[in-house]
Amino acid sequence: MDAQTSKVLMALLAVCFLDSIVLAYIIVRSRWTGWRLIATVFFVFYGVMTFISQIESAVFHILPPGVLPRLFLMGILVAAPFSPLAVIILGKGKADNATINEPNSRLIMPAKEWAWKLAVIALAYMILYSTFGYFVA
Repeated sequence: MDAQTSKVLMALLAVCFLDSIVLAYIIVRSRWTGWRLIATVFFVFYGVMTFISQIESAVFHILPPGVLPRLFLMGILVAAPFSPLAVIILGKGKADNATINEPNSRLIMPAKEWAWKLAVIALAYMILYSTFGYFVA
C-alpha cells in the first residue's frame, strides 16, 4: 500500500470514528428507545450521510447516468443495519414507556422562537457549506 492510499484510509477511518461518536452521543442522550429511536437514527444517519451529500450531485448532474440511484441505495444498505445495531449495542433497544409520553421541556417554545432558531441554523449551514466549498474547490 502506498503513502497516498494510507492517508486516504486513515482519513476515512477518522471520519467513520467521528460519525460514530456523534451518533452514539445522540443515542445515549436520547429519551427515546426501541423502534422509535431506531427509525430516528436511520432517518438522521441516512439523511446526513447520503441524502444531503448527494443532493448537490442530483441538482448539478455531475455523476454519470445511473450512479446517483445506486448511491442512494448504498446509503440505505449502510444505514439499515447500522441503526438497529447502534441502538441495541448502546442499550437503548428495549422500549421504555415511562419517558416516551413525558413532554420535553427543551422543545416547548413559541413558534416565533422555533422560526428564528431554525433560520440561524440554516444560515450557519449555508455559510459553512459555501466557505468550505470555496477553499476546497
